[in-house]
Amino acid sequence: MDRYSVYPTNSLYNSLEKILTYKVEKSKTNTGAIAFREKIFTAIENLETFPLSGKKVPSGYAKIVNGHFLIYRVDTAKKVVYVVRVIDPTQDTNARKYL
Repeated sequence: MDRYSVYPTNSLYNSLEKILTYKVEKSKTNTGAIAFREKIFTAIENLETFPLSGKKVPSGYAKIVNGHFLIYRVDTAKKVVYVVRVIDPTQDTNARKYL
């Protein structure tokens, strides 16, 4: 089985930071945010071996992780995955385009 290189982008980290901040502010604790972050990074690690496991969307692929969309692009020729963004559909009104 081929392994792909996975590259998280700055926009991924920016969107993840916003979601984590929102979760901490909403719950007044960081427990849920930490668990969510772990699920996201586990899903990202899984893209090394299963890069095409998400749903094809106009901007690449989307994988649902704990009710959020993990958006990524796959370059099969170079065997590279670019993880672009995490979207919280309750916070982002543009989330419908990923369904």
